[in-house]
Amino acid sequence: MYGNGYILMEDRIMTQSTYRATGKVIIWSIVLTVFIVLFFTGTGPGGFAHDKGRIVAVAILFAAGYAAFFIIMGLSGKRKDGGLLRDERDERLESRAAGITLTVILIYVYFLSITLWAVFQDDGTVPAGWMWFLGYSTVFLGMLVHGLFTLLLATGKVGNGEG
Repeated sequence: MYGNGYILMEDRIMTQSTYRATGKVIIWSIVLTVFIVLFFTGTGPGGFAHDKGRIVAVAILFAAGYAAFFIIMGLSGKRKDGGLLRDERDERLESRAAGITLTVILIYVYFLSITLWAVFQDDGTVPAGWMWFLGYSTVFLGMLVHGLFTLLLATGKVGNGEG
């Protein structure tokens, strides 16, 4: 800790939103990577919906990701000693990151859906495994993108750094 509830991060101060965003990026990058490996191994996308072992493994991964995320939320919450500070700038950063995340996710879902339609158009049906992929990857990617853009906005790498 540095000063009154801040963590020093290189030359910048880490607030509650940047602490949580850092945790999100780490947690959901790992979850997304493991999910992609689980999804494309074994019988691949076509057999995913029929492979109960992989479905259960991904459900456990999903739960573990959220459990880790809630732990990060708890570690960065209010405490008797003050905890990490949060101000109006944090609210603006997270709000702006949420807007960017929504746009990214809408584009992702649209292009993946169109791609799946184009690939499987002649078959007349998309294998159910791809719907599992679309659902899970949208959640994982949404969490990752929100954390990433919160950090990018906070450091001024995107926008003006003011949210």
